[in-house]
Amino acid sequence: MNENHANNQHQEVKQPISRREALKSLAAVTGAVTLAVLPSKWETPVIEAGVLPAHAQSSATPTPVSAPSPTLVISNLAVTFTGLNNCTLPPVLGGGTGSSNDLSFNYSDSSSRVTTGSTIRFGTDFNTSIPSSIDINNSLVSVSGNASSGTITLTPLCIRFATANSATAEIQLVNADGIESNRIQITIPRPAGAQGKSKGKGAISINK
Repeated sequence: MNENHANNQHQEVKQPISRREALKSLAAVTGAVTLAVLPSKWETPVIEAGVLPAHAQSSATPTPVSAPSPTLVISNLAVTFTGLNNCTLPPVLGGGTGSSNDLSFNYSDSSSRVTTGSTIRFGTDFNTSIPSSIDINNSLVSVSGNASSGTITLTPLCIRFATANSATAEIQLVNADGIESNRIQITIPRPAGAQGKSKGKGAISINK
C-alpha cells in the first residue's frame, strides 16, 4: 500500500504541464497584476490647449517696399545787381536798354542727374521774356557743384523795367531724366537811375 502511494506521488511529480495549462496560468498571473495597477475609478483625461501667436499661425507674407521717388529741390533764389543801363534787349523783345543782374539758386537732386541734358525754365510777370528754357550747358549758365547738389547762376539777366517798379522772375530746374523741381520766385526791384520810365512793356532777357 505504501509502495503504491509512493509510486503515485512519484508519478504526480513527474507529470508534465501542458502548454495550454502553462498559458492559462500565465494569463491568470498577468491579469492579477494588471488589475492591481488599475485606478479605482476612471477619470476624465485632462487636455491642455493654447493659441499660437499670430506670427506662428501662418507664415508672414513680406510687404513689397517701393523705392523712394527721386526728388529735385531748388531753393535760395537770389538776384545780384551788376550794372545800370548796361545791356541791350534783343529786337524780338522790342530792343531798348536794360540793367543787368545775376540770378542764382541752389539745387539738390537725390538721383544725381543734374548733368548734361538738364534745363532751366524761366518765367516772369512781364508779358515777354526769352528764353523760356535754357540748357544747363549754355555759356550763360554757370554751375558750381556736382550732379547731386550745388549752385546755378544765370548771367547776365537783362531787365527793361519800362513803367514797372519791379519785376518777378520764376525758376524751375528739370534734370536729365525729366524730373521737375519745385518752382521758386523772386521780386527784383527797379534800381535807382534805371532807364527812364518809357511807355511800353517790361521785358527780361538772358543774353550777353
